Amino acid sequence: MSRPTGSTVPGPLVVADTFGRVQIAPADGSVTVDIQGRHYGTDARLHIDHGVARLSIPQAIRLRHLLDTAIEAALDAPPHQPGLWSQVTARFAAGRFA
Repeated sequence: MSRPTGSTVPGPLVVADTFGRVQIAPADGSVTVDIQGRHYGTDARLHIDHGVARLSIPQAIRLRHLLDTAIEAALDAPPHQPGLWSQVTARFAAGRFA
């Protein structure tokens, strides 16, 4: 897809939650995905992990497809199927160990 002449590329797009943050930055011919994760180890200490990937446009389109598939599966998951920690539990743990 091409952009109209004179249009600007948006800055980083950010999604953040209790246990992570994802920044997506478009560039010429690629998309950079920056992921930061926060979790508590068995030592009850906060650990922060970080990773960056520069994806070609075909790779970014594949990632979009995989996310769409994961979202559909999550929407269809039975309500009794536990996920990871709920947001309430995560906030409680974050406050307790911080």
